[in-house]
Amino acid sequence: MNQAKAMLDALMGPQRDAGRKAKKEPSDDWKDDSVCKNYLLGICPFDRDVLGGKRGLRICAKIHSELIRERFGAHADGAKGSEFRKEHEPALLRDCEEALSTCDKYSEKEIQKIRSTSRLSQIPEKVKEKVAERRREAADLERRADLLEKEANTTGGYHNLAYTWFKTAQQIREDADDLEKAEEKKLTESLKPEACDVCGTVYCNDSEYSAHLNWNVHIGCEEVRAKVAELQKHDSKGKKHGSRESASRSRSRQRSTTSTRKSKSGDRERSRAGKVDREKSRTGKAARASKSREVGRGRKNNRRDSRSREALGSRHARKDDEDGGRRARPDRDKGRR
Repeated sequence: MNQAKAMLDALMGPQRDAGRKAKKEPSDDWKDDSVCKNYLLGICPFDRDVLGGKRGLRICAKIHSELIRERFGAHADGAKGSEFRKEHEPALLRDCEEALSTCDKYSEKEIQKIRSTSRLSQIPEKVKEKVAERRREAADLERRADLLEKEANTTGGYHNLAYTWFKTAQQIREDADDLEKAEEKKLTESLKPEACDVCGTVYCNDSEYSAHLNWNVHIGCEEVRAKVAELQKHDSKGKKHGSRESASRSRSRQRSTTSTRKSKSGDRERSRAGKVDREKSRTGKAARASKSREVGRGRKNNRRDSRSREALGSRHARKDDEDGGRRARPDRDKGRR
C-alpha cells in the first residue's frame, strides 16, 4: 500500500487528491516536505540513480518526480536567483560535498586494502614451484623423522638423529615461508594503486582505469561535482556582488567622513584665523591706547614745564622789583635829608 502511494506521489505529486477548485489553481506541490528539494534544483546526490546506496551512502526517501520538477521549472520559484533557490541551494551544496567526501574516504580504505591483500596468483611460477618443492621436502623429512622416533622408542637409539631431522624439516619449511613472503612483498611494493579524482575508484593499471569510466558511480560523481562547481560559482558571484556593494558603501562613508573632516578642518582654520584677527585687533588697540597715553603724558609734562617756567619767571620778576625798590629807598632818604 505504502509502495503504491509512493509511486503515485512520484508520478502525480502529493496533491493529486486535491479538490477540483484546488486543481484549477496553480499547483505548488514542490513546497511539500515530502518532495526532494535537491532533485528540484537539478540533482539529488542520494538518488538511487546517482550515488544513493553506493559507497555506503544512504538512499533519499523523498519524492523524485519529473512532473513536479517540470512544473517547478515553469514557475517563478524555479527561476534563477529566486528566493526558493536561495533558500534551498545551501543544503544541496552541503549534501553534495558530504557525498563526495564519503567517496574520497572510500578510496583511502580501498588503497590500504589492496596493499595489504596477498596476491598469490601473481607470484611467478618458478617461485611457486620452488616454494612447493621446499615444503614437500620438509614434509618428507618430518615423516621419516617420525618413523625413526617410533623405532627409537621401540628398539632404543636414534633419538638424536630423529631430533636433527625434525629441526632440519622445520628450517626448510621456514625458508619456504620466507621465500613466499619476500615475493609477496615485492609484488606489494610494485603495485601502485591510484584513486580516481572524480569518484574515488581505485585502480592499478590503465585497463582498470578505462573500465571504471563507464560505471554508474563514476558518472554520478561527475554530475555531483559539476553541480558543486555551479553552486560555488553562484555563491562566489553573490559574495563578489555583496563585496562591491560593501565597498561602495565604504567609499561613500569614507567620502562623507573625509568631507566632514575637511569641513571641521575648515571650521578650525577659520576659527584660528578669527582668533588671530581678534588678537591682532586687540594688539592694535592696545598699541594705540599706549601711544595715546604716552602722547597725553607728554602733553601733561609740557604743560607742567610751562607752568614751572612761568612761576620761575614770576619769582624772578618779583625779586627784581624788590631789588629795585631797595635801591630807590636810599635815594629818597638822601633827598629828605
